[in-house]
Amino acid sequence: MKINHICIAGFKEKINKITKKEIFLKMFGIILSTAIATFLIIVVILYFKTPTITILEPQNDSSVQTTTIMVKGTVNLATTKLLVNNHMVEIKRGKFNYKWFLTEEKNILHLVATNENSNKTIESVLNINRIMTEEEKIALEVQKKAVLEAQEKAEEERKAKELAEQKTWEQSKAGKLCTKYPLWTKEDCENIANRKLWIGMTYDMLVESSGSKPDSAHLSNYGDGTRWQWCWYDYNPSCFYDDNNDGIIDAYN
Repeated sequence: MKINHICIAGFKEKINKITKKEIFLKMFGIILSTAIATFLIIVVILYFKTPTITILEPQNDSSVQTTTIMVKGTVNLATTKLLVNNHMVEIKRGKFNYKWFLTEEKNILHLVATNENSNKTIESVLNINRIMTEEEKIALEVQKKAVLEAQEKAEEERKAKELAEQKTWEQSKAGKLCTKYPLWTKEDCENIANRKLWIGMTYDMLVESSGSKPDSAHLSNYGDGTRWQWCWYDYNPSCFYDDNNDGIIDAYN
C-alpha cells in the first residue's frame, strides 16, 4: 500500500509538471501572438497613415524686412516625400529646411507631403509679408511692367505667326479643299491633297483624291439593300464599293 501511495504521488507530481509546462507554453503562445498582431497593426497603420507637416518657423502671416528666410519644420513619417513650391526638399530624421526668396510684398509658400507607401497627401500653406522700401516697391513695379509687356509682345507675335501660317495653309491644296468642304477635318484635307485612300472616306473625298469622277458607276440591289460600285480605268486601286448606300467607302480593290 505504501508503494502504491508513493507511485500515485509521483504520478501526480509528473502530471503537475506537464500541466505547468502546457500552461506556460499556452501563455507564451498567446503573448507572442498578441505581440505579432500588435506589430502588424502598427505597420499597417503607419503604411496607410496620412503624413503631417509641422512648420516650426517662421510664424504664419508674419512680416519681415529680409529678402530671404529659412523655413524649418518636421514631418511625422519616414516615408514622406516633401514638395515646397514644387521643389523636392530633403528630409533628415523627420526635419527639413528650405531657403525661401521673398520676391513679393505678399509671399505664399505651398507645402505638399506625400506618404510614398500609400500616396496619401496633405497640403499646408505659409504666408509671409515682406516689408519693402519705396525704392524696392518702384523697382518691383517696373519689373512687373516689363514682364507684362514682354508677355503681351510674345502673344502678339504668336498670333501673327498663327495668322500667317493659316493664310499660307488656306492657299494650299489642302486648305482650298477645307474651304470647299467645311465639314472635313484638316487631317482629311491633308490626306486627300496627298491622294491617300482609306476605308471610311466619303464619295466626295474619293472624287477629290482621284482628281475626277469615276469612269463607271454601277448601282445594284439584290434584295438586301442598295450598293454602289465606282471604277476608274486609269487609277489604282480601280474600283471602290459602298455596301449600304450611305456615301461611305466600305471596300476597294
